[in-house]
Formats: sequence, structure tokens, C-alpha cells
Amino acid sequence: MNRSSVWKKSFFALWCLFLTVLAGIAAYFRMFTGFNRYDDEGALMVTVKQYLGGMKLYNQIPFPYGPIYYFYNWALRKGTGTAVTHEAVRMSSLIPWLLTALVCAWIVYRFSDSLALAGVTHLLVYGTLAAFFHNEPGHPQELCILLLVCLAASGISISIPGWRSYGLILIGALTAALLLVKVNIGTFAFLAV
Repeated sequence: MNRSSVWKKSFFALWCLFLTVLAGIAAYFRMFTGFNRYDDEGALMVTVKQYLGGMKLYNQIPFPYGPIYYFYNWALRKGTGTAVTHEAVRMSSLIPWLLTALVCAWIVYRFSDSLALAGVTHLLVYGTLAAFFHNEPGHPQELCILLLVCLAASGISISIPGWRSYGLILIGALTAALLLVKVNIGTFAFLAV
């Protein structure tokens, strides 16, 4: 790898970090302002609390999503040491929101080799997802959006020398994860793969 290539990749990483920090600040304020007319957030929080309390999926918890959604929430709560509260759920919704914008920027950068297009993509994806993430924090579709974008990125990573086998493994794992979050989205992903 030559020096200009390393510099270019480092500059891209710094540029994405800068955009993500700016988007993260805006997302934080967006997430914690306003009032929703309906409360899907509370219903989902109840099922997550029940799961974390030891109740069994598909037996004791009504209206559950797939087990990956609950495992994801378990990992978030254990990893951060937070309880299932509105503040914690809204704060953790920033993770898939910002990662989705970041992965989309990487995809565009890999295709176009243009820092400007990648930056515009980052901002457009962030802005497009703003209403959805703000209106339904903690919804399984947040995880699904991130997994779908990562599925596309894993397809692209196959073209990177030395990453072909990792990309193929990721394609299978991400498709299975989507099936185990929401069956309908996972089925469409499976058919696309």
C-alpha cells in the first residue's frame, strides 16, 4: 500500500468521524425533543423488560419479535449497565442511526472513490432516517435497517482482496440475523441474496 493510499483512507476515516460526531449531536437533540401521538416505544419496552426479567419468548411474552432483537437489547443493557428506560432506549437508538449513515457513506466511497459523494450520502441518510428514528425509538426496524445496509456492505467487501471469505460469511450471518429479527424482512433479504 503506497503512502497516498494510506493518507486517503485516513482522511476518509477522519472525515466520516467528523460527520458522525456532528450528526450525533444533532441526533441527540432530535431524539430527546418533541412528543409522539402514539407510543409504540412503551409497548416494545415492556416486552424487552419482560425478556430481561426472565420471561420466555413465544410462550410468556405477547407479540414478540425475533430473538435477535431481544439479544441485541440484552447486549446493549448489559454492555452499558443501563435499565430499560425511555432515556436509555432513545440514547441507544442513536447507535444504529449513526452506524447506518456511516456504512452508507463507506459504500458510496467504495463505489465512487469520492469523499464529497460519501459525505453527502452520510448527511442524506442521516436526515432521511431522522423522522423514523425519532418517532419510533427502540423499534426492531432500527436494527433491521442497520443489518440491511451491512448486508449490502458485506457484498461489496467481497471485492476487497483478502476479505472474500469474510464477506461471504457475513452475507449468510446477516441474512440469518434479519430472519431472526423480522421474518418478512429476512425473507426478502434471503431472496435478494
